[in-house]
Amino acid sequence: MAIAKVDTRSRRWLITPSNIIERSALLQCPARKWMTQMNCVILPQTPGNARVLVERMSKGELLVAPGPDADEFDASLKALLGPTRQERQFPTWYKFNNAKFSPMDHQYDALKRLYPVNAAALLMEMGTAKTRVMIDLMSAHFFERRIQFVIVITPLTVKMSTWADELANFSPCPYNFIDVDSDYRAQSLRVSQDRLTWLVVGVESLSQGKTFKALEPVTKMGIPFACGVDESTRIANWKAICTQAAFELRRRAALRFIATGFEVKRDLEDLYAQFEFLDPNIIGCGDYYAFRNRYCIMGGYKNKEVIGYNHIDELMGLIAPNVYQCDKSILKLPPKLYEKRVVQMTKEQRLMYAKVKAGDVERVSVENVLTKTLRLQQVACGFYNEDKQEAPDPKTGRVRKLPAKLVEIIPPSKNPKLRELLNITKEISHPMIVWVETMYEFKIVTEALGKLGKVLSIIGETPKEERRGIIAEFQTGSVPYFVGTATAGGIGTTLTAARTVVYTSNGQRLEQRVQSEDRAHRKGQTGSVTVIDLVAEGTVDVSVLANHAEKIELAHYVKAAIRDQIALEKYYDGEIDPEIVARLRAEAPSKGVRAELAEWGS
Repeated sequence: MAIAKVDTRSRRWLITPSNIIERSALLQCPARKWMTQMNCVILPQTPGNARVLVERMSKGELLVAPGPDADEFDASLKALLGPTRQERQFPTWYKFNNAKFSPMDHQYDALKRLYPVNAAALLMEMGTAKTRVMIDLMSAHFFERRIQFVIVITPLTVKMSTWADELANFSPCPYNFIDVDSDYRAQSLRVSQDRLTWLVVGVESLSQGKTFKALEPVTKMGIPFACGVDESTRIANWKAICTQAAFELRRRAALRFIATGFEVKRDLEDLYAQFEFLDPNIIGCGDYYAFRNRYCIMGGYKNKEVIGYNHIDELMGLIAPNVYQCDKSILKLPPKLYEKRVVQMTKEQRLMYAKVKAGDVERVSVENVLTKTLRLQQVACGFYNEDKQEAPDPKTGRVRKLPAKLVEIIPPSKNPKLRELLNITKEISHPMIVWVETMYEFKIVTEALGKLGKVLSIIGETPKEERRGIIAEFQTGSVPYFVGTATAGGIGTTLTAARTVVYTSNGQRLEQRVQSEDRAHRKGQTGSVTVIDLVAEGTVDVSVLANHAEKIELAHYVKAAIRDQIALEKYYDGEIDPEIVARLRAEAPSKGVRAELAEWGS
């Protein structure tokens, strides 16, 4: 039998196996360290390790010698695997702010499901009004005096256009709204006793240090608070400075929440940082590398690329109790249609494309795949940027970088993408959105469309105070064209006056693509929305779209896996979800959660 000891000071287990079977069972733990000289395994006390140990003990692969140490070991296991849901229900006396409209059924379902947990994940697609759910959820906790203020970490473009407006429309209690980025002086970040204080900070600002230093003392005042991230895929990179700052801010929070409509933007590793922010004990692996070893199959160059996944049902089962999930189908919107317009590059573009691809253009570096893809996309749009050059400053003599020189390959009148865009304008009779990636595209598109009618636009340089007026004017339906970058205007805006969305080119970030698509396809849209991609034949435009399609397939798989685990949870609780059971039976599953649910439905 194995000998187990508990190190309470360092929160570790020291287990000495007695045979090879017990040793192999211990090595299944996601976070472990084998000490050869001591002939034992050191395991951090995490829920992930505890689950594996209990599983191996139940199968008889690991037997622990009885004694006081074993009793303490069993107690530590039970403490880690206890229930995460509190014995509380969403209050029936809660009064919603129905001045604009009453909550929809799915919003009320989200409140009932997430109110009992201290770490809530709202995986609700764009347009399902997840911001209102967050406002009502936090307000209910405020009325119960569980929290006094809320820290919301959100993209800068969402902060004013969404949170300020939504609080004004839906907050049921008196509140103070503080834009931390605009006024980060410590004396200004005061918490009211009789009002719910919302401290809203841009996720990009957390990397700079000033806002974090202003917020950190507020979290140490001993006042209960909640901390959450809107569009939580922005903290998916666990190494990023803003992610680590978010971890520090939520450390003392009584309640935590995340909200996103697209929980996986690259691969399954994106889930780690988001649920680590919520509660390290939800997944309970201990650190990122233990998570990767448990759930990812590594391969490729230097064994550093994710080539597959393990234990998916286990992972989804761990996060499901803290998740409410819904998609846009509940809104019963008109369909969204996709169309690809393939254009032929000019002779000048084809020659330059071949040279850039071979790396034969002076002052145009293609030292890595990302840079090369960017340069080739520029050529497909009719231009390219030379590398920034260095020159001495005439006044100080110091070497400084000069602005990158833009080289126009063909005039705008011959640009095949622009010509096809103008053809599209002749085919439609309603307002249109055009998303661009570069300022050169923005310039030639706005100039060309400006000759046909009024053009409104939002880019990074557009002042925040002007954006609300621009959106309101476009929503009147009197302006035919809206042009913007997906980075600046593709999130936190409602542009349902348009029924056609055109992309002159696409960036690498899937999240921006999905968000910008749904600016027109959301509540308030009365007609079908057509999404058109302008693609230069035989270029990286094709591979970028293919890469997006692959990521979307993974994201849909993750959504389905979470949905199945929530249905399984309802099954164990005695609830019935016939729609999911019927779908699973129709798919004829052969293993895993789907098989269990399909068998249950029969």
